[in-house]
Amino acid sequence: MNRFTITSLMILMVSMVPIFAAPIFKPIATFSISFQQDPKTLYSSVYDSGFPTATAIPTGSSIGDANVYTSYNSQTGDTIATWVDPIFSEQTPFYAIFNGTDWSQPQQMFQGQFVGYSGVYTTYNPITNVTVATFSDSVYLRPYYSVYNNGIWSEPQLLTQAEVTVNNMIYTAFDPISGNIVGVFTDQANYIYYTFYNGITWTSPSDIIPNTSNNINVFVSYCPNVEGFVATWARGNVFNYAIYDGSSWSAYTLSDTTVSDNICTSYD
Repeated sequence: MNRFTITSLMILMVSMVPIFAAPIFKPIATFSISFQQDPKTLYSSVYDSGFPTATAIPTGSSIGDANVYTSYNSQTGDTIATWVDPIFSEQTPFYAIFNGTDWSQPQQMFQGQFVGYSGVYTTYNPITNVTVATFSDSVYLRPYYSVYNNGIWSEPQLLTQAEVTVNNMIYTAFDPISGNIVGVFTDQANYIYYTFYNGITWTSPSDIIPNTSNNINVFVSYCPNVEGFVATWARGNVFNYAIYDGSSWSAYTLSDTTVSDNICTSYD
């Protein structure tokens, strides 16, 4: 019997009914499983009174060690999964679409662009009906983005001309009030930055907390209770978070809470 290990797991809450009906939300879990002496395979499982047996998404090759990220299109009911596949030792971005029943055959997102090991993160904008992908390149670790619109990914472009690099992921979240998408990331010196995308351009990245390094993997989500964004990260091993109220960030530390990895947030 082959032993296996789940190497990454992402869960997305999606509605499996038309947007005009009362939504019935069912989480989709996507993850990779590494069997002994076998390539890693991408799997998914849709929750319906419990998670059923996982089924493989057709990949055609190994998917590597990066996470699998998903975002949900509330207009079409489709879910996009993105990941990085190490083809010939190069980090190639792939995606597949789940229509509520089946996954499409994975396709390369764009040609000639190799991304960092961490993966490709996506956020859906329901106002413009596009999905925005963010990632770093695999050579210079510069921040890039691409927009999925009408079944086509745009050619990757630099998120900023500023001389900044990305240490891990560029996480993003959508603001339903302004219609903007915020992106957050740590650079190679472990300073944390944020930037806004208005559908045309990104603002120049700015510090969430000026002159403060030693930060690990900043994550962001939109919180309707504060009508703004909540960013979370670890500094050293201490839980840190900041709230954006539409004009500035207010930072806080939970000194009695220690963490050792990513701090992801959501809301209900």
